[in-house]
Amino acid sequence: MAKTVWLSDETHRDLMTAKLEFGYGSVDELVRALLSEVRKAKLLRASEVFTRALEREGITLSELMDVGETTRGELFREWFGKLGP
Repeated sequence: MAKTVWLSDETHRDLMTAKLEFGYGSVDELVRALLSEVRKAKLLRASEVFTRALEREGITLSELMDVGETTRGELFREWFGKLGP
C-alpha cells in the first residue's frame, strides 16, 4: 500500500541525492535501509545500557547466565526499571 509523505524541498533533494549516491533503485529502498540502521543503533544502545548495568552491579555476563531464569528476570526488571529516557 503506497503512502504519500510530504517533505520539504531540501529534504527531498537530500533523499534523492543519497539514493543516487548509495545506488538505491528507489527512495523506498533507501528509507528501508535507513530504518534498518536505526534499528541497529537502537540495539547497540540497548546493549550498551545492559553492559553498564552489569558493570554497575559488579557481575559478569557468565555469572548472570549461571543464575536461574526467574532470578535473571527479577534482575532485569530491577535494573531496567531504574532507567530513565
